[in-house]
Amino acid sequence: MRDLRKASTMAKLLFVLSPAELGAQLEIANVFGGERPVRATFTRSQVVDFRILQQFANGQRDLGMVAVNMLNVLLREEPSRRQGEVLVKRRAIYSLDPNELARKTIPGGLQIADGFIQSVRPGFPRMVVNINYTSGVTWLAGPLEGLLNEFSRMRQWQFPQALMSSFIRDDKKRELDKALKGMKVKAPHLDGKKRNRPLVVDCLHKASASSYRFDSPFGNISVADYFRRQYNRVLRYPDWCLIKIRARDTTILFPIETLVVLPGQLVPKAVKLAPNQVAALQKNAKDMGPGNRLSRIVRSLEANQVLGYQNAPPLLNSNFQIRLEPMVSSARILPSPPVIYGQNQAARIQGGAWNLVQLQVYQSRPPAGLSNWWICNFSPRLPQSAAMRFGDLLVRVCNSMGIPLNRSFGYLAGNGEDIEAVVKRHVMQEPHFLLFILDGPATSIKEDIKRWGDVMAGIPNQIILFPKITDNSGALKNDRALDQYCRNLALKINSKIGGTNCVPHQSSMPGLELSETVIMGLDVSHPGPGSAGPSVAGLASSVDPLCAYYIGQSRVLPPRQETVIGLESMIRHALVLHYRYTKMIQRPYAPPSKILLFRQVRSNGVSEGQFEEIINVEVAQVKEGIAEFLRGLPKEAPGVQIKGFPSLTFVVVGKNHHFRMFAPKDERRPSPRYVDNCKSGTVIDQHVTNPYWDDYYLLSHPALLGTSRPAHYSVLCDESGFTPDQLQQISFYLCHLYTRATRAVSIPAPGVALWPSSHMPDRPLSRSAGSAPSARELFDDAFSGRAEQPNIPVLRTDRQLPHYLTPKSLVDYRALEGEESRDARLRSIWMKLPKHRPPDRHSEGSGSTDGPPKPLRYEDMTKERAEMLREMYWGELMARASLDWEGFLQYVDQKEAELWSVFHEQLDLDGNGHLDNVELDEALCKAGIRLTPSQLSDFMAYLTSTPHSHSISFPEFRDFLLLLPRKTSTLEMYRYYAVRRFLGDDGHGVARVNMEGDVTLSAEDRHPLLSKAKTLPDNFVPPFHTSEHDTYEDDDGEQFDDDDPHASFFAMVGHSQAFKFLLAGGLAGAVSRTATAPFDRLKVFLITSSGSSLSATDAPVSQKSRKGVEALMRAITQIYSEAGIRSFWVGNGLNVLKIFPESAIKFLSYESSKRFMAKNVDQVDDVSKISGVSRFISGGIGGIVSQFSIYPLETLKTQMMSSDGHARNSLTVTLKRTWSLGGVPAFYRGLAIGLIGVFPYSAIDMSTFETLKILYSRSTGIQEPGVLALLAFGSISGTVGATSVYPLNLVRTRLQAAGSPGHPQKYSGFRDAAHQTYIKDGWKGFYRGLVPTLAKVVPAVSISYVVYENSKRRLGV
Repeated sequence: MRDLRKASTMAKLLFVLSPAELGAQLEIANVFGGERPVRATFTRSQVVDFRILQQFANGQRDLGMVAVNMLNVLLREEPSRRQGEVLVKRRAIYSLDPNELARKTIPGGLQIADGFIQSVRPGFPRMVVNINYTSGVTWLAGPLEGLLNEFSRMRQWQFPQALMSSFIRDDKKRELDKALKGMKVKAPHLDGKKRNRPLVVDCLHKASASSYRFDSPFGNISVADYFRRQYNRVLRYPDWCLIKIRARDTTILFPIETLVVLPGQLVPKAVKLAPNQVAALQKNAKDMGPGNRLSRIVRSLEANQVLGYQNAPPLLNSNFQIRLEPMVSSARILPSPPVIYGQNQAARIQGGAWNLVQLQVYQSRPPAGLSNWWICNFSPRLPQSAAMRFGDLLVRVCNSMGIPLNRSFGYLAGNGEDIEAVVKRHVMQEPHFLLFILDGPATSIKEDIKRWGDVMAGIPNQIILFPKITDNSGALKNDRALDQYCRNLALKINSKIGGTNCVPHQSSMPGLELSETVIMGLDVSHPGPGSAGPSVAGLASSVDPLCAYYIGQSRVLPPRQETVIGLESMIRHALVLHYRYTKMIQRPYAPPSKILLFRQVRSNGVSEGQFEEIINVEVAQVKEGIAEFLRGLPKEAPGVQIKGFPSLTFVVVGKNHHFRMFAPKDERRPSPRYVDNCKSGTVIDQHVTNPYWDDYYLLSHPALLGTSRPAHYSVLCDESGFTPDQLQQISFYLCHLYTRATRAVSIPAPGVALWPSSHMPDRPLSRSAGSAPSARELFDDAFSGRAEQPNIPVLRTDRQLPHYLTPKSLVDYRALEGEESRDARLRSIWMKLPKHRPPDRHSEGSGSTDGPPKPLRYEDMTKERAEMLREMYWGELMARASLDWEGFLQYVDQKEAELWSVFHEQLDLDGNGHLDNVELDEALCKAGIRLTPSQLSDFMAYLTSTPHSHSISFPEFRDFLLLLPRKTSTLEMYRYYAVRRFLGDDGHGVARVNMEGDVTLSAEDRHPLLSKAKTLPDNFVPPFHTSEHDTYEDDDGEQFDDDDPHASFFAMVGHSQAFKFLLAGGLAGAVSRTATAPFDRLKVFLITSSGSSLSATDAPVSQKSRKGVEALMRAITQIYSEAGIRSFWVGNGLNVLKIFPESAIKFLSYESSKRFMAKNVDQVDDVSKISGVSRFISGGIGGIVSQFSIYPLETLKTQMMSSDGHARNSLTVTLKRTWSLGGVPAFYRGLAIGLIGVFPYSAIDMSTFETLKILYSRSTGIQEPGVLALLAFGSISGTVGATSVYPLNLVRTRLQAAGSPGHPQKYSGFRDAAHQTYIKDGWKGFYRGLVPTLAKVVPAVSISYVVYENSKRRLGV
């Protein structure tokens, strides 16, 4: 029937059929002029009684859509007859006048076709025809080869190579298939030989004309050979892909160059237009102002050109008459409402717009004062100086508007690739805000930034474009030109960090008490054409008493489903957020008495025919959600009185319609040519409105270009009893409250805030690789919980779990965790607990203290206080948790229930399942603890286990406080944090550089940040520290009772952990020393070689640098001459072999020395309480004993490395030669000077390290440096210490190498070696080989740390 309507006999078939012809098969003339007729059978479907139209127009009954649809068919009938003159596409009718199309040709083989869109609309007291100008994009008629050439050129593809079958990529083929699919073409070489019907393209075939072969009258030949023989035509591009024509049972292929594109074909929506093509369309819309639009419609109607109302047989035969002049209706203009900014100043609104000069934001709540924010410059055209100047201007503007933006900000540059890696490489601490500068409208980069910043990292960010802040020459605009831009940018920044820009005035909201009202916005976003993603429903709801602060939530829906399911849970959650936010700001709470919900609709969304469905489904769900909230309110808020069920007002608002309003410039002489856009606030609520539903058209947004488009409001439910004037004023006011704009927007602010976008995962969900699921399967997987819900950015809140996956009770949470996982987690904790009770001590803050405990700051913590609190916590924990598994389980059950209650009922104010910095700061302030932004950031970083996270989940909160034996309160939580953090560091870095420049890593060097995610306090660690030995022995050194069934197992686990730490440190040292062995070999060679051949000290000053480089090159050459590249690793085996015994001996002697000092010098029971001097001496003793034990290996290594550059020393030969030099004493030459250097090296190392930590803390405000900072401090302090004692190290090395082939000199002792060195080389001779020693520090530290961390991870420690 769709094709038959184009036939000239269609009118008769519609209206003249006799009853006898119904059900009979009739022969109709072929529409395409063929000889064979078309057979059709007509049956009765439904009788349309047009008399009901007048009843509907009078408001006497509702109207089904059958009669309206029938009228729309009649309107389209006449244009459908004129094929080739017009193009009918649903309700749109486009003119195909060749002259007009030629004038509007745009790049890329496209043309703009002018047209009109028409529809029958209900009005009072008659039906009306709505006509509006529209435009469509059509393909340029002509050879398909030329069209694809333009198509490729717009995408910067190489032509003609882009169409070759061997060259084309899959992504380009998919893009070409989108453009070609359904395109109508013809083959000129078949004219007069085949049926006169257009060919419809199916896709691009991967084979080429030269490669594809088929059976023909000429045999099995290629397509190219067939055209040469059959049509005497040689193809110019035989290697191009073929075009596949749509056919039912066969494969039809044509070469591209043999086809011609037919005129009048719209470009599919799946084809993405280039930016310059979009700009051409925007220019066409800009030129279509109110006067041009209306005059073109009137001229077309009068000339009977496109629509053809005057001679349409279907309309004439049906006795329908259409008046051709525009309808005139009266309207009202609402007054501009007051918008309140900071200091209760009202903006001066004129024409729906206002200026921010001399205005401040109403409230700014930036996290940590926006002290750490960065400019990320991804524009190569913008120099750093210009970006910094723009940042300074933005700081001044923000501060003048009441937004505390730090004047010191960071800067980084990039190209937009791997955004996360670029930011993490430059920004050490998590930033509070990021400002990205892009070179242009790069959609892919913008999507990557938003996906990473908003969804993954949760970092507020803003994107600006290079052309917006620069002039035509590319230079930065002056401050005056950028002032207004920066003010608008400041509004966006403040809204993204949780601030409030403006609030409404109570007097301008008639019929509403704002403190008792919740305003909501509901919207549904559908996936784009060809996308497999689900639809997304979003709900924004006000939570503050001024109805100015909105929080959003989202959920997935089946693909392209407009009706929202599960709305009742979203409404209930929104009302819970309203209650919790009111309590957070310490305002008296009363349940809302009115709820005003604006339901936004978009294109292809809710139509008037679906209003009944919306009432039956969505309005019913909203009421059910309100009822659920009221039923649970007594438990959520005991003592709150419920006065009654809130009244609901449900309004559908949409702007994707074609209704336009025009204001005559001269009311006395109205003319279609002399009209203008209506003013902001224009309302029409008669003549063109629905006589059955309460609706109105409101124009709030003044158009900058083209013709203004009003919003259409339909009131489906109004239990509040608003008058039409009140609801119109409320709607108009809300259009002025969009927080990021200084102009009235087109729909109320809650609807504008909802632009949900679904970031679907790239991989299929719950499917095998290669099988792409359908949109329905994606929805079912996400909704049922088999797969993760798509990440959806929320509004002004931190990331949260999907609401249907968030556990509502501790029982649900434990069920989600699983019994086996929970049992394994608890047993891991219990196994690490010591199995003896400590002695009872007086505890601070216990029941014996007078009055409530005082707030404790981290700065107030002392070592004695922290250690006393740690013992107190341990004693109370053992008293509560007992020593057996059952007692521990009972304690954990009670503690987890307590932590769940504190987390969800006292701290998590917005109920999103996470604690953000605002909620944590609020709780600390109530407890009397006021932290600086930097201190608060450190506190949150210590509690969280995920890097770059600014929220605390319940598992993190639980794991941190599970072993806190006291009742959880904010004060006790912070005290516990202060103790753990204070005792978490032993004062050393994570990397230590010894006197020889080698790096050592061990478990005692761990930083508290490396173990902050553990569930145990810092005293509950494996027995690798001093304090951990107390968990195996009591104060008298007595071992555990062997009858304890858990003691032996616990000791085994503890020693296993210690061995794993030792093994990880040894592996790290072995790998790093092996990697840097050439530096060590070069150092020893330079120290022991002859000074006459390598020294540069006698050269002139200008030549010393060059001579030094030449000396290094000669040394490298001589070493290489021994045995090639292997010569650089001579002695490395001994260097690696000594690592494990050296570490073990050093640790045991260090621990023994500390115990001796604790018992005989400091006279304390706990070795962790010894003085700093005792710890320093113990460390020195450990170094001396370990060096004495492995000194023979050190001597052998030096003897092997000291060569003359002619032959490589073997271990056996070196051992015999060293023994011949004096027996056992020969292996200990230089020992005394080596031992002497231990103490000054340790003193310089420790003092330098502490100095660097203090300077870092003072300059950054960070009390505890991060891991990378400690790595740097340890490297620098060790390097300074090694450089300071390097002369002693050089003399010791020469004594060890004495008598070797590379150093045949003999010394009588330390003084003789030092004297000969000075006589021969001067004071500079004591620093020979220092350069390779220092050069290996950085790679050694880096390699050691990476290998150490990976080894620990693989060993499970």
